[in-house]
Amino acid sequence: MQGTRVRALVWEDPTCRGATRPCLLAIMAYGRFLAISNPPRHTTIMNNRVCIQLALGTWASAFLVAVTPIIAIPAHYGGHNIINHFTCEVQALLKLVCSDTPVSLILGLVISVFTLPLPFTFILISYFCIVAAMLKICPAEARHNVFSTCGPHVTVVTVFYGPAI
Repeated sequence: MQGTRVRALVWEDPTCRGATRPCLLAIMAYGRFLAISNPPRHTTIMNNRVCIQLALGTWASAFLVAVTPIIAIPAHYGGHNIINHFTCEVQALLKLVCSDTPVSLILGLVISVFTLPLPFTFILISYFCIVAAMLKICPAEARHNVFSTCGPHVTVVTVFYGPAI
């Protein structure tokens, strides 16, 4: 049963896979901010090494977020251990647990706050700074370049966070 728990929380749970997307979108927003606010230094600050480190850090933190409930809250299963689902979801596993589940639910709430609203707030702050930097740019062509740089990313952020709003 422990293997099912690990598989459900790490592979099939949206926390592990879903925690990387908002963080990567926040990193991309920061990259856009650097590209617009300080174009000459953008390539020196966001070089390949830094980009790889940020991506690996995002994936490692998402893995730790998914594994934390397994380590922090040991679950004791009793009785009927059959899950009538196509995939092993955390909610289905919580129905089988005989131990204290409110702690698991509270930990899930705390983790979800750190994986969705926090990166979204960082994205909003980055784009407010981008708008402030854009207002300082005088030529209309330069403002058009800002829109063409940020437009696709804003679209992806809207598609990702839109259903949540």
